[in-house]
Amino acid sequence: MWLRAFSLLVLAAAGLRGQEGRPVYTLIVSGAVERASPGGDTGLPPDVRIAADCHGDFVDGGLVSPSGQFRFTFKPDPISVAASSLCTIEAKVFGYDSTAARFSVRSANGMVNVGTITITRNSAGDAEDQGGKVRSGATVSATSLKAPSEAVKRFEQGQKELRQKKPANAAKSFEAAVRIYPEYADAW
Repeated sequence: MWLRAFSLLVLAAAGLRGQEGRPVYTLIVSGAVERASPGGDTGLPPDVRIAADCHGDFVDGGLVSPSGQFRFTFKPDPISVAASSLCTIEAKVFGYDSTAARFSVRSANGMVNVGTITITRNSAGDAEDQGGKVRSGATVSATSLKAPSEAVKRFEQGQKELRQKKPANAAKSFEAAVRIYPEYADAW
C-alpha cells in the first residue's frame, strides 16, 4: 500500500513538473470597430462587445470604446499554443452583423493587432428610413397571412391592449386568436 501511494505521489510530481515546463502565454489583443452605413452615419451603438473563440475557449473582450477601439488580455490554453491554433474575433451587438478577424495564439512579443472589424446593420434591429427616423423592422409569416379575419381581429385587439399597457387582456386576445387559428405565428 505504501509503495502504491509513493508511486502515485511520484507520478503526480512528474505531471506537475511537466505542467510547469510549458510556457504560459499572455496575449494583449487590440483593434478597432467601425460601422459601415450607406447613409454615412458611422457612429457606433453604445453596447458593442468583443468576443473571441480560441479553439473552443470563448473569451469576452469587453466593451468597445466610443471611439471604436478595444484592447483586452487573455491567457490561451497551452494546448492551443502548442498547436498554433487560430482565434476568431468578432464584434457582438444586437441588430448588427460583424466581419471576423483571425489571429494566431502564438505571437513573438505577446501583442496582436487584429486590425479593423466592420459592423453593418441587419434586419433584426431597427431600420432607418431616408429621413433619419428610426422605425421597427417588420417580419411577415406566411402562416399569419392565411389567418381568418376573426383571428386577425382578436390579434389586433391584443396589440391594442398591449399599447394600452393591459397585458392580461392582451394575453386573452392572443389566446383567442390562437384558438381560432392554431398556426397563427404572430399571435403565438
